[in-house]
Amino acid sequence: MTKKAQKIDNLELEGLMKAVKANQLDEDQMKAIFEILSTFNDICSSLEEKRMSLKKLKDMLGIKTEKEPNSRGIANPPKKKENKL
Repeated sequence: MTKKAQKIDNLELEGLMKAVKANQLDEDQMKAIFEILSTFNDICSSLEEKRMSLKKLKDMLGIKTEKEPNSRGIANPPKKKENKL
């Protein structure tokens, strides 16, 4: 599965953000950013796996699944029915 994410202090994270903005990163800061991005990628992959598992379970149980999310990950709302008089 995924590895446990190392806890990063908010002050350390703010320092990394300032260094990135100033484009002045040392090797340790680059490694820290790489670890943060790796952890984020692992979390996203895990969430996608869980979403697919949930969809398969719903399909097996015959529960209608919601519309697929768009490219931003937001499900499209159902279209409003027009009242025809």
